[in-house]
Amino acid sequence: GLQMGVFLFLQLTAAGGIFCHGVHYLLENYLVRRIFEPVVQKYSVHSKGAVSSAGTREAQCNPKRKLSDGDVAEISTKLVSVVYAIVVTSAGVGVMWQARDDVMYGRSSIVKPFVPLIMWYFIYDLLAMFHSYCLRKNLTAERLSTRWTRFAKVKWIFIIHHFVLFTGALLEVLGKLRPEGLADFTLGTLFFRELSNPFVLMAQVLKILNLEKSRLFKINGVTVMITFFVCRIINSPLFFLLFAWQHHALDFIAAARSMKLVCYIFVGLEMALEIYWFYGILRLAFQMARSGRKSK
Repeated sequence: GLQMGVFLFLQLTAAGGIFCHGVHYLLENYLVRRIFEPVVQKYSVHSKGAVSSAGTREAQCNPKRKLSDGDVAEISTKLVSVVYAIVVTSAGVGVMWQARDDVMYGRSSIVKPFVPLIMWYFIYDLLAMFHSYCLRKNLTAERLSTRWTRFAKVKWIFIIHHFVLFTGALLEVLGKLRPEGLADFTLGTLFFRELSNPFVLMAQVLKILNLEKSRLFKINGVTVMITFFVCRIINSPLFFLLFAWQHHALDFIAAARSMKLVCYIFVGLEMALEIYWFYGILRLAFQMARSGRKSK
């Protein structure tokens, strides 16, 4: 009944929260320094452009270089997000496979238990970003309201993004986003968007480690652009094409008229954010390519 549904929802949401915060605690307090500080000490000088070879690498190490508490907190946040992205992408593939025969009415057994399981991540991620921001900016002694105000001024786009996704997930759980059994495939495509995130996040981790000049960073950057464009920019248009093909014989006008207003609002907000971020990725890539040519 209703009580059992609410109890299951709370259980799954709590499980997601315990997992996110638990993994973050282990990473920040025990694992990140042990794993990444030796990397920073070994390659921090190389990342500034020094020419290294097998014979001179030890002489160029920087054993005094340490990760700050803010660096450790931010890397921990990124790594938790990598795990989350892998889990969500895998679920997205499963949902789309189960509902592939009908993108509008195909059902998947994964959706109902999975959405509440990942809902808490959006709250965790904002809290974790706020925590690492305060450590990196030395704001821990400031009033809480002051810290949140400064954080919101810098990270407002992420706050909007997480609010939109959390609201969409909550409406899905409450059955208000779509009629029962409608468009499980759509949620699968939203989950599949996360495929680009591990590469975006690893680029940020490599930057914290001062490895922007490394070959790994460049390869990862190309992968970011490809996966972000495929999974986040043309994802929704491809879904609309499949919908028009299966239900309206490729009559795009009829397909557009049959979509609900809430779908346009939600997808429109998400697409605006994705295009904004993709523009930022391209601009950064061109800047790095230009600076690399100048240094030669």
